[in-house]
Amino acid sequence: MTSTDATPGRADAHVPLTAALAALLALSLFMAVAALAGTVPSPPHDKLPFVAGNIALVVAALVVVRGRHRAAPWVAAFAALSYLPSVGPHKILTEVHAAALTPVIAVGTVSIAVVWLCALALWRRGG
Repeated sequence: MTSTDATPGRADAHVPLTAALAALLALSLFMAVAALAGTVPSPPHDKLPFVAGNIALVVAALVVVRGRHRAAPWVAAFAALSYLPSVGPHKILTEVHAAALTPVIAVGTVSIAVVWLCALALWRRGG
């Protein structure tokens, strides 16, 4: 999908924003499945409502971003912010299974950063 409001010579921030949100969605879905299957490491069952909340927020963000609504940067940034407790960089130091979860933490942290950078780019352009 090409942008109808893209400036020539500028990259469309909606594309990497959508990809980063999709990566966060995939992480949440796999965390939920791992918790329900009882694999180690996985989030404890009492954290599944938080994972479900993350899934709901990122799906809402994907809908708003793909619809190119002017609230897209705000919704996407809020959704990414909700992932910090789950996959933020602090998990390397605080997580018992940090070695096994390093790929998840790395992908999550980079995805959060990409969402915020794209949101900033969209804010600067006015949506």
